[in-house]
Amino acid sequence: MTPAVEAAQIGAEVEAGAFTSRRVREAVVAGFAWAVSAAGVIWGSIYLGLGLPLAAVYPFGFAVVSALNALGYRRHRHFKLLACVQMFAILLVPAVLMLHLGGLVSSGAVGLWSLLAPIGALLVIGPRFALGVFAAFAGTIVAGLWADDRLDAVEALGSGAHDAFLLLNIVGVSLVAFWAMRIFLGANDRLTLEQTRLREIERSYVAQEAMLRQQERLAILGKLSAGVAHELNNPAAAAGRATGHLGDVVNRLVDDGISLLQLGVGAEGLAWLWSMVGDGISSDPLDVSDREDRLVTWLTARSVENPWELANALADLGFDGAVLNQAMERFSERQVIGAVQWIADVARAQRLLGEVRTSAGRISEIVGALKGYSHMDGATRAPVDVVRGIEDTVVILRSQLRGIDVELEFDEALPHVSGNAGELNQVWTNLLANAAEALDGSGRIVVTGTCEGANVRVDVADDGPGIPAEIVDTIFDPFVTTKAPGQGTGLGLNLTHQIVVDRHAGSITVESTEGRTVFTVRLPREEVTESE
Repeated sequence: MTPAVEAAQIGAEVEAGAFTSRRVREAVVAGFAWAVSAAGVIWGSIYLGLGLPLAAVYPFGFAVVSALNALGYRRHRHFKLLACVQMFAILLVPAVLMLHLGGLVSSGAVGLWSLLAPIGALLVIGPRFALGVFAAFAGTIVAGLWADDRLDAVEALGSGAHDAFLLLNIVGVSLVAFWAMRIFLGANDRLTLEQTRLREIERSYVAQEAMLRQQERLAILGKLSAGVAHELNNPAAAAGRATGHLGDVVNRLVDDGISLLQLGVGAEGLAWLWSMVGDGISSDPLDVSDREDRLVTWLTARSVENPWELANALADLGFDGAVLNQAMERFSERQVIGAVQWIADVARAQRLLGEVRTSAGRISEIVGALKGYSHMDGATRAPVDVVRGIEDTVVILRSQLRGIDVELEFDEALPHVSGNAGELNQVWTNLLANAAEALDGSGRIVVTGTCEGANVRVDVADDGPGIPAEIVDTIFDPFVTTKAPGQGTGLGLNLTHQIVVDRHAGSITVESTEGRTVFTVRLPREEVTESE
């Protein structure tokens, strides 16, 4: 079962559990209604058999009222009305019948049936309401006792019937009360078992969600590790190639130095030739190409080995045939060729050293960004530089952002926020990675940071296809994703929401239309004390 399906099932079961107590109360009220209605029919029939037709009207009338009440509830589903009508019917009908028969004792304690009203109210409505109903019941009993000595019965029971009814009423009320309590307790037991099962399912769900969140973090870490490894590999490979070539060039420089000593080119001659470096340098590639062609012709005419390689190095330094002809006026041909070979090798060595320096700087930049991104030397909660965090994240995600134009626009002296730098970097990672996936290697991401009252506001906008309208309002809910099945857990933005809202007391919103999606994060500024 997928997490989304299980979450939906648990939600439905929890919702069902919330209504279980209502079902219990409905069962109790319905049981009261039908049980007392059945008793009313029996009592009414007995009264008719004893020749008391007016007394029979009350139990028969109660049965009719209960039936109509139950039918009305089926139609309108108004539980409070159902319960109140039933409780008041149970309270009033026996009380009126008791007065009709002359009082509590004279009626054979028929007023005891009213005791079911506060019992039912306690079970299905609440203790406060039940207390009022019980007070009303006590009032009916007092009225019945008062009526025994002061009222004449409209229809009187015989002495034998009086004793039988006394026994029947006491036993009947006791049985119905016991039956109602048994239904209530049984339903409560079932409810307890159901709630226990739901708690176990909820614990299982929470554990599964925690595992999925951990998988989401590991997936992000895996992507970042692959990206960082790729970013480190390029400058490291470039530095390796440059140092390999540099070794060959250094060996040639040794040979060139020995050759120059043998040819008799002194320090003054080398200084003069080196002074020619850079005089003719041009940024126009056509000029460089023309100069290179002329040098190849000059060197080939003098049987120099690898004339193209030497011409390429000399052309970059500004040499051409005219410079070499000028040198020929002061030095011999062998001295000039030996000197320019030494100059070319020196230039190659300098260029290779520049490549090594650039590659090392790139590696240092990535490692520094990685250190800042992971915040290895930072406190758990401290002032956080949002600008530095976003810049480090862009460096770490450079492989994922390849082909995408990323623009960073921040207010000058943007204040720090108080929080956990590592968690906030995870927020920037999720937002930038999602934007990059939406753009699919082509497009524009603009990250802006501004000061907005007591908050620092960060907008991450992209010109991708946008979020579908049907899920934009639930995009921060767990398991909601725009990715294809199997490409995401749907927990990235939910985790982002938790970090921003729950852990940093901020807010995150999204606005999305076709061609523009903007996630807006607001974080409270770091409070500055007066001493600062």
